[in-house]
Amino acid sequence: MEKELPRSTKVVIIGGGIAGCSVAYHLAKFGWKDVVLLERDQLTSGTTWHAAGLVSQLGATATITKLRKYSLDLYKELEKKTELSSGLKQHGAVSIATTKSRFQELLRQATTAQLFDVGVDVLDVKKIKELYPIINEENIVGGICMPLDGQADPVGVTNVLSKAAKMEGATIIEKCSVDKILIRNGRIAGVKTSEGTIDCEYIVLTAGMWSRQIAGDVGVSVPLYPNEHFYILTEPIKDLPKKLPVLRDFNACLYIKEDAGKLLVGIFEPNAKPAFKNLICNGLILADNGKKMSKSLQNYPDPMDIIKKYGFYYTQKKLNELLLSGGLLLANPDYSFINCNFEFSDKLLSEEIIIHYNKTEAPKQFEEYLEKLDEIKSLLKEKPGNRWIGINDVCRYTSLSASTIRRAVAKGELKCSKRCGKLLFHEKAIRKWLGG
Repeated sequence: MEKELPRSTKVVIIGGGIAGCSVAYHLAKFGWKDVVLLERDQLTSGTTWHAAGLVSQLGATATITKLRKYSLDLYKELEKKTELSSGLKQHGAVSIATTKSRFQELLRQATTAQLFDVGVDVLDVKKIKELYPIINEENIVGGICMPLDGQADPVGVTNVLSKAAKMEGATIIEKCSVDKILIRNGRIAGVKTSEGTIDCEYIVLTAGMWSRQIAGDVGVSVPLYPNEHFYILTEPIKDLPKKLPVLRDFNACLYIKEDAGKLLVGIFEPNAKPAFKNLICNGLILADNGKKMSKSLQNYPDPMDIIKKYGFYYTQKKLNELLLSGGLLLANPDYSFINCNFEFSDKLLSEEIIIHYNKTEAPKQFEEYLEKLDEIKSLLKEKPGNRWIGINDVCRYTSLSASTIRRAVAKGELKCSKRCGKLLFHEKAIRKWLGG
C-alpha cells in the first residue's frame, strides 16, 4: 500500500476510477482534507481504462453543458499544476446524417448548442469531406461540427486528478479492497477493508459496475447493470491524419476516433445486451465435488463474486475460451429461465480449471435438453391469455413479489408446472388465483 490505513476519516471514497479521483480532488479542493480513497487494485483498473474518452461540451441541459465546459478547463489547469498529460485533443467532433430526418435532428442540436454558448458549425457534404478526408461521402446528407470537442485519455485524466487530489491533501490507497460497509444505528459508521477498519462519517460509492453489489449489502438499491459494448481497433493506417475530428454516425450507431495512428470504431448499441445473465447448469459442467451444480443446492458462487475476484475482462476471456473449446453449450437467450446453460465453478476462472465433461454422454444429454427447450418454447407460443409464463412475468402481471407467489405455490393455492428447474404458470391459473 502507498500509505498506512488511517483508523478514522471524514470521507471514504470506494473506487479509484476517474469518478472517484474527481470526487477526491474536489472535496480536498473545497477544504475537506480528511478524505481517503480506497482502490481494490490499481487506479483505473476497472471501467475507466476501457472508456472511449470522448469529450463533448453539449449536454441535454444547461447545467450538464456547464459541467462539461468546466471539465475541459479543469483538465488544462491540472495538466499545468501536476505536470502530467490528460491526453486532451480538441480536434473537434463531426456528427453526420445519412437521412433528412437525422439532419433535421442535428440542426435542432446545433440550435441548442448556440443557446448554451457552444461553438457549432453546420456542414454540407463538401465541408465534411474537407474535415474528414478519408470518409466516403456517399449517402451523406449533411452534418454539424463542434470545433472544441475531441477526446482525452481516461487513464491520463484520472492520473492528473489523483495527483492533484494528493497535492490538496487527500489520501489515496491502492491494493485495499472494501469488504463491508459498517452501519450503526441506521447510519454510516465506517468500512471494513482487507487491511483493517476505518471509521468515517460519509461514504462516496464510485465503484463502477461493482457499486450495485456493494450498495446491495447494506440494503441500498443501485439500478446499475453491466452491458456488452464492442469496439474495433484497426491496424496502423499509413498517412492517417493525426488531427482527425471524432466522427459520429447516429444512423449507424457508431463513433470513430483516431488512436495512435489507428482508427477506433465503437458501437453504441440502442438495445445493449447484458454482459451476464441468470445461469442454469445443464449437467455438462459439474461442481468441484463432482455434483451437478443447481440453484436448489446453491453449490456455485455468485457470478459477481467471480468478477470481483478475477476481473471483468479476465472472466470474459476465460468464458470465451471455454465456449470455443466445446465444453459449454449455449441455450436460447430469449427466455429468462434458460439464458445460459452453465454455472460458475469456484475454480472455473482460475489457472486450475476443473471441468467434468463426458464427451460420450454429452450428445445424448444435449438432445434431451433441446427436447425440453422445445417443449417450453411451444408453451410460450400459445396465444395471449392462454399461455404459460415464468415467475418474473407473474410478478409483473400481478405486482406481487416472487416470495409471495412461491408461498402461494407451497400452500397449493396457485398451480404451476416445473420444467427445466423453473416454475411455469398458466395464465388461467393466475386469474383463478387472483379471483379467489
